[in-house]
Amino acid sequence: MRLRLDNKPFTTPAGAPIDHGSQGVAFTLDGQHILVQNMVEKDIMVPKIVGSKLEDTGQRLKVKGGPAALRMAEKPR
Repeated sequence: MRLRLDNKPFTTPAGAPIDHGSQGVAFTLDGQHILVQNMVEKDIMVPKIVGSKLEDTGQRLKVKGGPAALRMAEKPR
């Protein structure tokens, strides 16, 4: 999957089924999923990368407030 930034908001060439007020995105260490912050829904969704598309897994990590920051831990060496 190729992702790019062209002095614009984060986009994928194939588009992505994400929720509302999405602000931050992080890749899982295995590179098979991304984590997407959704401010309105107060959750983090976990779509799967399948080829050049994102597939909604239906997984949501509920949080008490809108997730305003997201960072993945560095891969252990």
